[in-house]
Amino acid sequence: MLNIIQGLIIGVANVIPGVSGGTLALIMGIYEKLMEAIGTFFKVDRKQKLSFAFFLFKIFIGAVLGILLFARMIDYLYTNHFQPTNFFFIGLILSSVPGIIKGEEKITAKKRNLIFFFIGFLIIILLSKIHSVNAEAGLISEVTPMYSIKLLLCGAMASAAMIIPGISGSMLLMILGEYYNILGFVNNRNLLAILIVGIGVILGILLFSKLVDYLLKKHRPTTLYFIVGLILASIIEIWPGINLDPLSVVSNMFSFFMGAFLVVLMFKIEKKG
Repeated sequence: MLNIIQGLIIGVANVIPGVSGGTLALIMGIYEKLMEAIGTFFKVDRKQKLSFAFFLFKIFIGAVLGILLFARMIDYLYTNHFQPTNFFFIGLILSSVPGIIKGEEKITAKKRNLIFFFIGFLIIILLSKIHSVNAEAGLISEVTPMYSIKLLLCGAMASAAMIIPGISGSMLLMILGEYYNILGFVNNRNLLAILIVGIGVILGILLFSKLVDYLLKKHRPTTLYFIVGLILASIIEIWPGINLDPLSVVSNMFSFFMGAFLVVLMFKIEKKG
């Protein structure tokens, strides 16, 4: 049941522009297991395959439920409570960083690690600048053969982004001009469009997870510095500005600390587990 809930949280995160499902997986302590399960699935013995398959199935079911059940709610929160919603996720992101690198004895602030930290940071800044140039496109409802190919490629590219903590798959879909179309397909239960995007997502995950699993095993310190750079820079993408109205200040602060509290709670649960 816990894995289904974790998958649900990842699914919800992937609906939100600027919020990375990979970051939430990292916070919940299942990111490396996900990468290992996907990246080495065809290399392990039958017993391990069954274990990985059961784990991935629960995460997948939770993620699908999260997307289908919460797409409308996320749309409502972003439309009507934009600042508190973003401050909640900023609290999640900032408080997750110490837990990500805590206990990593090999991680030191070497020159190479710092270089990759800044590379990760600059990648998000660049994506943010590209995103700011793109306006919301007109909504598309008809799925033509050529448009199906674009949806397949968008699903693959977004899932590759979802795998990397700090890079938002939803943000990448916005850059590609398809975020609002795909959100509309989900809310309107357009099964054909959802299926095409889903196939693209699966292909992207299968192709990219092996690389991430390899980097975490062979170049862990550098990879984690790179990931932390991505995560910290992603705050720029979801920064909602500041409203000095007293009620707004209180609600934003409450949302921020609720996000931070949930991360601390998840780390404690993981430690006891």
